[in-house]
Amino acid sequence: MSGMRLNKLIDEARMAAAGFLASRIPSSQHIQSNKVVLCAHHGAGYGCNPKYVAEALLRLAERPLDLVWLSRSYDPAVPSAIRQVRWGSVEAAKEWACATVWIDNARTRRYVRKKPGQFYVQTWHGCLSPKPLEADIEHMLSSTYIKGAKQDSKDADLFVCNNDFFEGVIRRSFYYDGPILRSGLPRNAALILPKADVQERVRAQLGVPEGTRLCLYAPTFRDDGNLDAFTFDFARCCQTLQQRFGAPFVFALRLHPNDAARSQHVAQAGIIDVSSYGDPMELLLASDVLISDYSSMIEDFALLGRPGYQFVPDADSFASTRGLYYDLESRPYPAARTEEELFDVILTTNDDLFRTKREAFFSQIGLDDDGKGDEAVARVILDVLRQGESN
Repeated sequence: MSGMRLNKLIDEARMAAAGFLASRIPSSQHIQSNKVVLCAHHGAGYGCNPKYVAEALLRLAERPLDLVWLSRSYDPAVPSAIRQVRWGSVEAAKEWACATVWIDNARTRRYVRKKPGQFYVQTWHGCLSPKPLEADIEHMLSSTYIKGAKQDSKDADLFVCNNDFFEGVIRRSFYYDGPILRSGLPRNAALILPKADVQERVRAQLGVPEGTRLCLYAPTFRDDGNLDAFTFDFARCCQTLQQRFGAPFVFALRLHPNDAARSQHVAQAGIIDVSSYGDPMELLLASDVLISDYSSMIEDFALLGRPGYQFVPDADSFASTRGLYYDLESRPYPAARTEEELFDVILTTNDDLFRTKREAFFSQIGLDDDGKGDEAVARVILDVLRQGESN
């Protein structure tokens, strides 16, 4: 049995036990009108949409809130105004059972039945990607996943979306027919309206020398768990980037949360492994160049107007098994199927062509994002909390 599969089974057992014990919570401990429980990627770290909603709640709330962040281990990045509780624990199940609002960015089996008066916001972690999802690849998913996804959508009171294309995906593929908030994606606040100090703080934390540029490589997971498509000559890539942009580069690797625990199998000498870094938006903001594949981080990074590339050596097999919602060539960044093609497009890509493709792509998918989605979602939640307080 693989370590990844064993860890998943341990998590399932822990959550089941936590749910059973939470069901024994005394009836006097009912829903608390100021409690919001947030989680991202099954407790993987402080990031994605829930992080930015939490921080917007801290800014906008007119009364004290009990904000609870669920994490697999203590995370120093979580503000002191937010309580940390271990994801998968009995305490986490109790927090879910007593909260007025749940916020998540992935399908999570809580083993806690949602009660009348509780409100669940699903802020899916990729609001635009060529990867087909859920009902569109149901033949590839386990019956357990499908059952959990349907229950999660049944529980959801609100989905969040920032473009026409993905709104259609939610309606068609996510087993959901409820309200969708059309606003900016909460996490895009970090890219569209960035805080002045984040880029330098993150670069200093990663040890990027002054005068050196950062290339981030962030591939998504493969359905079979294979890592073979992720490897190319990272050192030569930095040399090629230096030749193209006239400055030295360092290379950072971030695997998807599904693969992060195995990053040592992809890492090469001299690179910075940021697979455990909680907030990928901060990494994007700190990076001068992005290399990715079918991940929605491509579309996120394009918001910054910085150069990027798709490295897709398994494009044919990916398209024939999982499929693609749209052609990779329609995305803002050029696609390379081999290592040599990657280095060639780095040297030859025309910046004007990128800008033209970027605007055409955003127009094609109907992007509508002003960088204020964090506050738009927070205001909905604050209204829900006020209604709960008056009941």
